[in-house]
Amino acid sequence: GTLLIVCSRHECGGPARLLQRQFGELMQCEVVIATDQADAWRDEVERASRGVVLLQSKSVLRHPVRLLQLFEASRLRHPLVCVNVVGAGYDFAAVKPLLQSLHSELSQAHMATLQAELTAINHGVGALTRSLSHAVPNAISVFFNPAAGDEMFDAASRDIIEKLGRSAELSASVGADEEK
Repeated sequence: GTLLIVCSRHECGGPARLLQRQFGELMQCEVVIATDQADAWRDEVERASRGVVLLQSKSVLRHPVRLLQLFEASRLRHPLVCVNVVGAGYDFAAVKPLLQSLHSELSQAHMATLQAELTAINHGVGALTRSLSHAVPNAISVFFNPAAGDEMFDAASRDIIEKLGRSAELSASVGADEEK
Protein backbone atom coordinates (compact mmCIF):
# COMPACT_ATOMS: atom_id res chain seq x y z
CA GLY A 1 0.00 0.00 0.00
CA THR A 2 0.82 3.65 -0.36
CA LEU A 3 0.68 6.56 2.08
CA LEU A 4 -0.73 9.74 0.55
CA ILE A 5 0.20 13.23 1.74
CA VAL A 6 -2.46 15.81 0.84
CA CYS A 7 -1.20 19.38 1.00
CA SER A 8 -1.04 22.76 -0.62
CA ARG A 9 2.37 22.47 -2.29
CA HIS A 10 3.02 26.21 -2.35
CA GLU A 11 2.39 26.42 1.40
CA CYS A 12 3.81 23.10 2.60
CA GLY A 13 5.96 21.64 -0.16
CA GLY A 14 9.12 21.58 1.97
CA PRO A 15 7.53 19.95 5.03
CA ALA A 16 5.74 17.48 2.72
CA ARG A 17 9.05 16.34 1.22
CA LEU A 18 10.62 16.01 4.69
CA LEU A 19 7.72 13.89 5.90
CA GLN A 20 7.68 11.87 2.67
CA ARG A 21 11.27 10.76 3.25
CA GLN A 22 10.71 10.09 6.95
CA PHE A 23 7.52 8.07 6.45
CA GLY A 24 9.08 6.07 3.63
CA GLU A 25 11.93 5.04 5.92
CA LEU A 26 9.83 4.36 9.02
CA MET A 27 6.85 2.69 7.34
CA GLN A 28 8.76 0.93 4.56
CA CYS A 29 6.19 1.89 1.95
CA GLU A 30 5.74 4.21 -0.98
CA VAL A 31 4.81 7.72 0.12
CA VAL A 32 3.21 10.00 -2.48
CA ILE A 33 2.61 13.72 -2.30
CA ALA A 34 -0.84 14.11 -3.83
CA THR A 35 -1.43 15.80 -7.13
CA ASP A 36 -3.77 18.72 -7.72
CA GLN A 37 -4.71 17.27 -11.13
CA ALA A 38 -8.32 16.22 -11.65
CA ASP A 39 -7.34 13.29 -13.90
CA ALA A 40 -5.09 11.53 -11.34
CA TRP A 41 -6.58 11.97 -7.87
CA ARG A 42 -8.78 8.85 -7.84
CA ASP A 43 -5.93 6.44 -8.51
CA GLU A 44 -3.78 8.03 -5.80
CA VAL A 45 -6.53 7.73 -3.19
CA GLU A 46 -7.43 4.16 -4.14
CA ARG A 47 -3.78 3.09 -3.68
CA ALA A 48 -3.49 4.91 -0.32
CA SER A 49 -4.37 1.89 1.80
CA ARG A 50 -1.67 2.84 4.34
CA GLY A 51 -3.52 6.09 4.97
CA VAL A 52 -3.80 9.78 4.18
CA VAL A 53 -1.96 12.59 5.94
CA LEU A 54 -3.50 16.05 5.56
CA LEU A 55 -0.99 18.86 6.05
CA GLN A 56 -3.13 21.67 7.40
CA SER A 57 -2.33 25.11 6.01
CA LYS A 58 -4.20 28.30 5.15
CA SER A 59 -5.59 27.25 1.75
CA VAL A 60 -5.37 23.45 1.81
CA LEU A 61 -9.17 23.05 1.80
CA ARG A 62 -9.71 25.61 -0.95
CA HIS A 63 -8.86 23.34 -3.88
CA PRO A 64 -11.38 20.93 -5.41
CA VAL A 65 -8.97 18.04 -5.94
CA ARG A 66 -7.75 18.12 -2.35
CA LEU A 67 -11.37 18.15 -1.14
CA LEU A 68 -12.11 15.19 -3.41
CA GLN A 69 -9.06 13.28 -2.16
CA LEU A 70 -10.13 13.69 1.45
CA PHE A 71 -13.76 12.81 0.68
CA GLU A 72 -12.83 9.66 -1.21
CA ALA A 73 -10.32 8.61 1.46
CA SER A 74 -13.09 8.98 4.02
CA ARG A 75 -15.52 6.98 1.90
CA LEU A 76 -12.94 4.21 1.46
CA ARG A 77 -12.24 4.31 5.22
CA HIS A 78 -8.55 4.95 4.72
CA PRO A 79 -6.84 6.07 7.92
CA LEU A 80 -6.69 9.89 8.06
CA VAL A 81 -4.37 11.96 10.21
CA CYS A 82 -4.40 15.75 10.23
CA VAL A 83 -1.08 17.49 10.74
CA ASN A 84 -1.05 21.16 11.64
CA VAL A 85 2.06 22.69 10.12
CA VAL A 86 3.18 25.38 12.55
CA GLY A 87 3.28 28.77 10.82
CA ALA A 88 1.28 27.66 7.76
CA GLY A 89 -1.82 29.68 8.69
CA TYR A 90 -4.42 26.95 9.27
CA ASP A 91 -7.48 28.34 11.06
CA PHE A 92 -9.37 25.61 12.94
CA ALA A 93 -12.39 27.86 13.58
CA ALA A 94 -12.83 28.63 9.87
CA VAL A 95 -12.99 25.03 8.62
CA LYS A 96 -16.66 24.16 9.21
CA PRO A 97 -17.95 27.50 7.86
CA LEU A 98 -15.68 27.09 4.81
CA LEU A 99 -16.90 23.56 4.11
CA GLN A 100 -20.54 24.57 4.57
CA SER A 101 -20.26 27.44 2.07
CA LEU A 102 -18.11 25.96 -0.71
CA HIS A 103 -20.37 27.48 -3.38
CA SER A 104 -19.35 30.97 -2.31
CA GLU A 105 -15.80 30.16 -1.12
CA LEU A 106 -14.50 28.43 -4.26
CA SER A 107 -14.11 30.01 -7.67
CA GLN A 108 -16.62 29.06 -10.37
CA ALA A 109 -13.96 26.98 -12.12
CA HIS A 110 -13.07 25.11 -8.92
CA MET A 111 -16.75 24.57 -8.13
CA ALA A 112 -17.35 23.20 -11.65
CA THR A 113 -14.43 20.76 -11.24
CA LEU A 114 -15.70 19.66 -7.84
CA GLN A 115 -19.24 19.08 -9.09
CA ALA A 116 -18.10 17.23 -12.23
CA GLU A 117 -15.82 14.89 -10.29
CA LEU A 118 -18.45 14.24 -7.62
CA THR A 119 -21.04 13.47 -10.30
CA ALA A 120 -18.61 10.94 -11.82
CA ILE A 121 -18.58 9.03 -8.51
CA ASN A 122 -22.34 9.45 -7.95
CA HIS A 123 -22.14 11.98 -5.13
CA GLY A 124 -22.92 15.63 -4.63
CA VAL A 125 -21.40 18.59 -2.82
CA GLY A 126 -23.72 18.00 0.14
CA ALA A 127 -22.30 14.52 0.75
CA LEU A 128 -18.75 15.88 0.57
CA THR A 129 -19.59 18.72 2.95
CA ARG A 130 -21.22 16.40 5.50
CA SER A 131 -18.37 13.92 5.39
CA LEU A 132 -15.54 16.44 5.62
CA SER A 133 -17.34 18.63 8.17
CA HIS A 134 -17.29 15.61 10.44
CA ALA A 135 -13.89 14.10 9.61
CA VAL A 136 -11.54 17.10 9.43
CA PRO A 137 -12.67 19.40 12.27
CA ASN A 138 -13.15 16.48 14.67
CA ALA A 139 -9.69 15.03 14.11
CA ILE A 140 -7.15 15.87 16.77
CA SER A 141 -4.21 17.27 14.86
CA VAL A 142 -0.60 16.42 15.36
CA PHE A 143 1.43 19.63 15.48
CA PHE A 144 4.50 19.66 13.26
CA ASN A 145 7.09 22.41 13.35
CA PRO A 146 9.42 22.07 10.34
CA ALA A 147 11.93 24.39 12.05
CA ALA A 148 12.20 22.18 15.16
CA GLY A 149 15.21 19.99 15.81
CA ASP A 150 15.69 16.39 14.75
CA GLU A 151 14.30 14.96 17.98
CA MET A 152 11.05 16.93 17.66
CA PHE A 153 10.80 15.96 13.97
CA ASP A 154 11.25 12.28 14.84
CA ALA A 155 8.71 12.50 17.67
CA ALA A 156 6.10 14.17 15.45
CA SER A 157 6.70 11.60 12.69
CA ARG A 158 6.27 8.69 15.09
CA ASP A 159 3.14 10.29 16.56
CA ILE A 160 1.63 10.60 13.07
CA ILE A 161 2.45 6.97 12.27
CA GLU A 162 0.94 5.83 15.57
CA LYS A 163 -2.26 7.80 14.84
CA LEU A 164 -2.42 6.22 11.36
CA GLY A 165 -2.33 2.80 13.03
CA ARG A 166 -5.07 3.71 15.51
CA SER A 167 -7.17 5.19 12.71
CA ALA A 168 -6.74 2.01 10.65
CA GLU A 169 -7.89 -0.12 13.60
CA LEU A 170 -10.91 2.11 14.15
CA SER A 171 -11.83 2.05 10.45
CA ALA A 172 -11.56 -1.73 10.38
CA SER A 173 -13.80 -2.14 13.43
CA VAL A 174 -16.41 0.31 12.08
CA GLY A 175 -16.38 -1.48 8.73
CA ALA A 176 -16.82 -4.85 10.45
CA ASP A 177 -19.72 -3.50 12.54
CA GLU A 178 -21.46 -2.14 9.44
CA GLU A 179 -21.11 -5.49 7.63
CA LYS A 180 -22.92 -7.36 10.45
